[in-house]
Amino acid sequence: TWCGLKKRWLNQKAQIQSRRFPSWDENWTEGVKIAWLNAYVQVFGK
Repeated sequence: TWCGLKKRWLNQKAQIQSRRFPSWDENWTEGVKIAWLNAYVQVFGK
């Protein structure tokens, strides 16, 4: 159920982005999560 997981995660990401000024740390951590999730989905999600 990758679709559900990814959808929930994207919602969480949207909530974080909707804050006016997320800290640099938050942005960086989100970027790392995005990169890992995308790589994982491409390798295992098909």
